Amino acid sequence: MKKKSILLLIIITLSIGLASCRESSGLETDSIKISQYKEIEIEPLTSQTAVTDEDVEYAIQTILELRAEAYPVSDRAALYGDTVNIDFIGEINGNSFEGGTENDFSVTIGSEVLIPGFEDSIIGHNIGDTYIWEGIFPENYKNFDYVGKHVTYTITLKSITELKKPELTNEFVKSVSKTSNTIEEYRNEIKQQLQQEAEVNYKESLTEEIWQTILKNTEVIKYPEDEINKIFNEQVKPYKSMAKSLDMEYKDFIESQIELSVDEFEGEIKDAAKIKVKQSLICNAIAEAENIELDDKTYKQQLEIIAKMYGFKNVEDLKKEFSDDELKEISLNNLVKSWLVTHNIKNFQ
Repeated sequence: MKKKSILLLIIITLSIGLASCRESSGLETDSIKISQYKEIEIEPLTSQTAVTDEDVEYAIQTILELRAEAYPVSDRAALYGDTVNIDFIGEINGNSFEGGTENDFSVTIGSEVLIPGFEDSIIGHNIGDTYIWEGIFPENYKNFDYVGKHVTYTITLKSITELKKPELTNEFVKSVSKTSNTIEEYRNEIKQQLQQEAEVNYKESLTEEIWQTILKNTEVIKYPEDEINKIFNEQVKPYKSMAKSLDMEYKDFIESQIELSVDEFEGEIKDAAKIKVKQSLICNAIAEAENIELDDKTYKQQLEIIAKMYGFKNVEDLKKEFSDDELKEISLNNLVKSWLVTHNIKNFQ
């Protein structure tokens, strides 16, 4: 009886120990050791999901500005924000210089395309005015030889164009929205869109914080050298090809174009390869531990998501740019990160 009790106690103790291992918030494989990937703690993130009336108004004004139309102006002087057409002749110490003279030059006042003060000088002038303006070339001017030099411009204002935003009316709403017919409905539509965008951005930020924390919590016991070398060779190959096309030694090309020694350059490439492999090891380890599988149906769904995420028109175009292995890796990574957010989200609410 006593022996049976002792045996039962041992079995219970072992069972508790095994359960503790299974419920551990970390995991270990032959290659990596993750100290914690569940119930992790990160710095609190500020929620960006609350959309204000000011946010909605700003978004609508931006939409109106994007649909603004240009109208010629003839009954007033130039104002800030107008687009003007001018002729100008520039001189340094009474002499013309390269790039100093232009005809039919269009510029929007306030764009800061020209040297400081030039565009502002146009304000208040009318079509047909010719006047002289003096300025100094700034430190960041494209031609270093002119920096700090005094310049005199003779400027002729030839035309003025202003952008007029459309009014926010029910008719405008119907022209830009598929669901709204009134201004009030459109405001609600924009608010919902901003809310969705804010929630997506918040989740992306949360996902990245969790993932970066797991990366810090992970120690690589042994890197798969074959995989490191494969990535390394893939990254170095284009540089060797460029060097060859320029009839240069690979070493000389790296030192002259990248401005690093070959050892420094290849060291950075190898470090980047290790980071990529580390992330892949983490992803695969968590997927196996939590039975996260990429079946055919899920893979097809992920391809649609990835195509949209990278701005491809469709999955077919996506497949032209990425190999099947690359797409499966991205898909599994998405699934694992989604799982991590779902199983850690309670810690951030």
